[in-house]
Amino acid sequence: EVFVETEPQIRVAVAKQRYPEEIGTPLLQLPGLAVVLKMRDREKFAPIMEEAWQKAIGLVNFTRGQQAEPGLIIDKPQYAGVTYTTAAFSAATNQDRSAVDSRYNFQPTLAMPGDYLILSSSDSLTRDLIDQIAKQSDVTAIADTHSLVELEGSQLADILHANFDAIVRNNMVEKGNTREQAEQEQKTLIAVLQHIRSLSISAGSKEGCSQVSVVLDFELNRDSLPHQSPESSQQGEK
Repeated sequence: EVFVETEPQIRVAVAKQRYPEEIGTPLLQLPGLAVVLKMRDREKFAPIMEEAWQKAIGLVNFTRGQQAEPGLIIDKPQYAGVTYTTAAFSAATNQDRSAVDSRYNFQPTLAMPGDYLILSSSDSLTRDLIDQIAKQSDVTAIADTHSLVELEGSQLADILHANFDAIVRNNMVEKGNTREQAEQEQKTLIAVLQHIRSLSISAGSKEGCSQVSVVLDFELNRDSLPHQSPESSQQGEK
């Protein structure tokens, strides 16, 4: 029923989160996830989505309450002229804000700037998307393309670096590597990702034929290249 009330285009965004100082940083830092849709009739559909979202949060709180676990507190902040609805766990009892519980990765958020609908797991990502929507009033379709994936190597590297210890421990358990081997494997992957500016994968059809296009934009510092003699280096520069 949601898709019937929205345009066919669906955008999914995944990005590293920013955690407020008053909450703290989880030991395991999960990236934020958001889905962006465009409503066909905002006046009709916005109240329905607001009610459905609040009912979903109520159901989550009811289930957590039965298990004697903390529930989500609903708030309606304003950002860039947009009043949106978000829910978060209270951090009043947190003593060590450098390694809080993993539940603080989740701040379910519903925002409807203009005709757009944002469903997000992160408040910070929601605000970034509100800014992006304000910059681009509408999205121009790409000719002959029905799907597009864009990745930033630096974002992925930051997420892996933030969870370095947790991933190393998991590597040791699953692969049986020593800590040194697991750390080296992780450092190598992060180093590779840091050199990838962007990776774009698009899929579509042209003249009745399916096609996939991959565009990789990367950079290599001189220090990361194999050692060369001065003569071969000069030839390479020419």
